Order: sequence, then structure tokens, then C-alpha cells
Amino acid sequence: MYTVMAHQETSTFPLSMAILNTETHSPILFLHLEIDKGTKQVSGKCELIKTAVKSFGSFKSELTGDYKLLNIMPDRNQHLVTLLGYPVYDQVCPTIRIMLITDAQWKKGKVFYEYLENNEWKKVKDVHIKIR
Repeated sequence: MYTVMAHQETSTFPLSMAILNTETHSPILFLHLEIDKGTKQVSGKCELIKTAVKSFGSFKSELTGDYKLLNIMPDRNQHLVTLLGYPVYDQVCPTIRIMLITDAQWKKGKVFYEYLENNEWKKVKDVHIKIR
């Protein structure tokens, strides 16, 4: 009797980044994601730290979303990641929306996001990121 053990490769990999705009008192966004290449699903957690004197503080969210491969030009593939973040206590109303555009190697890109503060969506646009 022979026993065959299949080697299973996971299609999931971690991706962490800190996103900081150079503007004074702009928020800092930390993302810790799991990317599933098989299903193109993305999940994880984020923390937004507000550094402005009037609204200093932070909040954490659980993230869910997906990504698509964009074929902009030959040899210029990019990923478009769209995420919604929900606080642990409320899985119905998102408190943050994130759109990442990364290069094909997931090493650099841009981010656009908006977060809910006092029932108003605050936007942060076109922030360059480096992913490690």
C-alpha cells in the first residue's frame, strides 16, 4: 500500500503597510491584509490614527474586499484593491472605504481612502505608498 501526500500550496499571502500623507496633522493608516490569489478576496484589519489636535485618536476596523488585475499597458499590470472597513461592534455600516492601486509585485502604489468622522466622510486622496 502506498500513501501519497499532496503538497498543497496556499494562494494566500500577507501584506502590511503604513500610509502617511506628508500634510501636517494628516491621519496615519496601518493596513494588515491577507490576499487570496485564488479567489481574489482580501481581508484583514486596519487602524486609523488621527493626529490633528482637535480630533486626536484612533479607531480599528475589520476589512473585507477584493482585487482585480488591471492590464493598463503591456508589462504594466496593476492591482486594484477595494476594501470596506467595519468596526467590530457594527458589521452593517462601514466606517472606512479604501482603494489601493499597486504594481504587479505588490511593492508600491497609491491609495485613496475616506473615513467617517462625526457623520461626515473625510477624504484622503492620491497618497503614494511603499509596501514592505
